[in-house]
Amino acid sequence: MKLLRNRIKHLLDELKIEKKNTIDKQNQDYCIINLLFNTDLFNDKCYSIGDFMKKLKNGKISYNSDYYFGRPKQNNREYFNDLIGDGGFYRYNYGYKFIELNIYLNLKGDIDYSIDKEIIKSRISKIIKPIECNIGFNDELLLNKTFRDLSILDTGWSLFGYNLNDKTNI
Repeated sequence: MKLLRNRIKHLLDELKIEKKNTIDKQNQDYCIINLLFNTDLFNDKCYSIGDFMKKLKNGKISYNSDYYFGRPKQNNREYFNDLIGDGGFYRYNYGYKFIELNIYLNLKGDIDYSIDKEIIKSRISKIIKPIECNIGFNDELLLNKTFRDLSILDTGWSLFGYNLNDKTNI
């Protein structure tokens, strides 16, 4: 668990350094997603946080219409593979009444922030409707607010898309 926490700290520090040193905006696009769920409702729809993330990122959920927000029909796997660059990580707080889930996504390619924000919200809501949903693109204030405390007490952390065995980046 200490290796995972160190890797996440390293990735956040690397992001801050890259943002200061890079003028090219395309290489530093990221998305922060903050979600709040009712614990009982969440447990009825998903077995675990990992199950929710699997349905969100790798699921075959798609929409009935051929075009959604002027985009071709895609399932979640196709959409997130087109959206996510190097991967990301998520952190969750699992409580008696509420589950808080914070997701960091490293983005690639051209995105339309307002359209992609609505697409992400609707894909999340199709799995389970959150009580609160806050999505920000390249929002440093939201990034610092969401991940200011990197403690792992009463919290779960997980990475996706990164190789933890790669010691060169640590």
